[in-house]
Amino acid sequence: MSFLNTLRVGDKLTLLFGAMLVLLCASVANTVFGVRALDAAGTDLADRRMPSVDALAQLGEQLLLHRQAELSLPAAADSAELARVSSELSATEATIAALLPQYRALLAATGEKLVHDRFATAYDRYVALTARARDAVAAGERQLAAQLVANENRAVFAQAMAHLRAGAEFNRQEAARSAQALAAAGERTLLRLALLSTALLALVAAVGVLLGRGVVRPMQALTTAMRKLAGGDALVAIPAQERADEVGAMARAVRLFQDNLIQAERRAAEAEDLRVRQVQKVDSVEDLADRFDRCLSRMVGVVSGAAAEMDAANRAMAGQARPVPRRTATGAGGDVGQVLAAALTLHRDAVDLKQAVDGCLATLPAA
Repeated sequence: MSFLNTLRVGDKLTLLFGAMLVLLCASVANTVFGVRALDAAGTDLADRRMPSVDALAQLGEQLLLHRQAELSLPAAADSAELARVSSELSATEATIAALLPQYRALLAATGEKLVHDRFATAYDRYVALTARARDAVAAGERQLAAQLVANENRAVFAQAMAHLRAGAEFNRQEAARSAQALAAAGERTLLRLALLSTALLALVAAVGVLLGRGVVRPMQALTTAMRKLAGGDALVAIPAQERADEVGAMARAVRLFQDNLIQAERRAAEAEDLRVRQVQKVDSVEDLADRFDRCLSRMVGVVSGAAAEMDAANRAMAGQARPVPRRTATGAGGDVGQVLAAALTLHRDAVDLKQAVDGCLATLPAA
C-alpha cells in the first residue's frame, strides 16, 4: 500500500485497468485454448474412436456371417448348394474388403495399427483356408473340408476375432480417455474462467475502493475543511497532506491557503492592537493637555491674585516712602504694620504659587 500511496490517482487507475485488461486477455486466451482442447478431445472421440468401434463391430458381424457360411460348406449336397454358399462367402469377403480401408483410415495410435496388421494377417490366412475348404468340397473331398472347417479354419477364425475384440477394446479405452480429457478440459476451462472472473471482480472492487476510500472520502474531508476555513476557522486540521497524489497536492494547497489566512489574521490583530494603542495614546495626550490647561488656569489665577496683591503692597510701601512731616510714634508704628502685612501677603502668595506649580507638575507624566 505504501507503493500505491506514492502514485497519482491517474497512475493507480491506469495500473488497475491495465491489470483488468491483462485478465480479460487471459480469460479470452483460456477460452480459446479450452475450446481447442474440447474440440481436440471431441474430434478424437467423434471422428476416430466411435467410427473405429463401429467399423470393428461391422467387421466382426461380417466375419461371423462368413463363419456361418463356411460351416455349411461340408453340408452342400450339390453344385447349386455349393454355389449359393460360395456366393455368401464372396459377399462377406467383399464387404470386409470394403470395410478394412475405412477402418485403416481411422488408425492413429501405433498399438491400434499393430492390432490391425495382426487382424489383416489372420484374416488373409482364414480366407485362404476357406478357399481350400471350398475347393475340397468342389473336388468331392467333403471329409477333408469338414476337418479344415472344424480344426484349422476354426483356430484362425478365433485369432481374427480375438484381434477384432482387442481393437474394439483399445478403441473403447481410447474413447473413455478422450471422454475424460473432454470432461477435464471443460472443468479446467470453467475453473480458469471462474478464477479469472473472480480476479476481475476483485479488481473492479479494488477500483471501487480506490475511488471511494482513496479519492471520494479524502475529497469530502478536504471539502469539509475548506468550508470551515471559509467560515473563519483558521485552526482546522487539513487531511491527506502526506499523500503524493493529486489529493495530497490539493491538501497542501489548502494548507498554504490556511497559513496565509493565519498570517492575515495575525497581521489584522497586530494592526488592531496598534490602532487601539494609538487611540489610547491620543486619549492620554488629550487628557494630559486638558489637565495642563487646568493647571495653567490655576497658575494664572494664582499669579494674577499675587500680582494684584503685590501691586497693592507696592503702592502702600511707595506711599510710606514719600517725605512727610514729623509723625507721631503711633502713626509710624501703624505704617510699619501695613508694610509687614503686605510682605506677609506676598510671601503667602509665593507659597500658593509654588504649591500650584508643584500640583500641576505632579499631574503630568514623568518624562
